[in-house]
Amino acid sequence: MGKAREQMQRQRDESERLLEWNRAATIRQLQADFEKPESLARLMEYNPDSGALKWRARMPEMFAVKYRQPEAQCAAWNTRWAGKPALNCQDKSGYRHGRVNRKKVYAHRAAWEIFHGSPPENQIDHINGVRNDNRIANLRDVTCSQNLQNAKLRTSNSSGCTGVSFNGQLQKWETYIIVDSKQIRLGMFADFDDAVAARKKAERVHGFHPNHGRSEQDLRAAGMSWEQVWDAKNAEFFDPEIFRSIQQETEA
Repeated sequence: MGKAREQMQRQRDESERLLEWNRAATIRQLQADFEKPESLARLMEYNPDSGALKWRARMPEMFAVKYRQPEAQCAAWNTRWAGKPALNCQDKSGYRHGRVNRKKVYAHRAAWEIFHGSPPENQIDHINGVRNDNRIANLRDVTCSQNLQNAKLRTSNSSGCTGVSFNGQLQKWETYIIVDSKQIRLGMFADFDDAVAARKKAERVHGFHPNHGRSEQDLRAAGMSWEQVWDAKNAEFFDPEIFRSIQQETEA
């Protein structure tokens, strides 16, 4: 009798291990399915005009593997999340993100995948520099080098133009440009406007985006809305003093 009970226990243990293995394999398959672009489209709804992402209502079978009562879990999830903003957390750099199947997903990459049906091949560049503006018209798939060719003016820049600095020893304006991680010297100029013109010409020759080197004043002149100004300020695009002046002008 003792041996029979031991054999039955071993069979039960083996059955439980097999069930657990099948369960883990199914979860891995679901995880792989959720990472596909078409799965993101099943989970989220994307508005290309506003850039907003919202959670879609889910079906009970999506909860069948993880929960013993999938219908109840599905109803609870839909009550809490369906129709609500998705991937709506914002990091210190200004990018929106969230979790899909316990993995971090950036909103701009999800937006691109859902709209185009395939993930971006490289990096996603926000054309206007506002990192949480995920309208499809504001996104482009670019290489790292191309992304660097659409950057804001650094806060440490004292001349007002990227790639132009004053050489105190020679008392002239020094101009350069960086292409493919290599610095190209464009010359020395006695007049600041000539130095800027040389830099802008080099940007056009090397295919830099027209927005490259934009300043706070440039964005103000572009007529950005108060909300865009606020988002850009949070994304460290604006000097706080300039932001406060814009806010006062808008509220006046």
